Amino acid sequence: MGNRPPNAQLLCLVPVPAFSNDVDDVMTMQEKRHNRRIQVTLPISFMGKDKGIGIVRNLSRGGCQMECMADLAAQDSLIMYLTLSPDEAPLIIEAASVRRYRSTTD
Repeated sequence: MGNRPPNAQLLCLVPVPAFSNDVDDVMTMQEKRHNRRIQVTLPISFMGKDKGIGIVRNLSRGGCQMECMADLAAQDSLIMYLTLSPDEAPLIIEAASVRRYRSTTD
């Protein structure tokens, strides 16, 4: 993960089930890692309180880790557009929540 911009954030995002109105419940369900992470480098764009672009660094069934320059905080809700292939339309994640974040300058 060597060439990271100095002010980038690493974010852990989890999908929000359509039946859940409580982000805290989703975060509790996701506390323990049950799914294997796959290392990737995939472009992503997102919308929420802020909009922007980033790079997904790993994926699992339970979420992903994204690197971006946007000012996002834990529990922010996002709509995400993940580019799996330049020849295909992006995969749309209609509801995701920022689980935790850390600045790369920490």
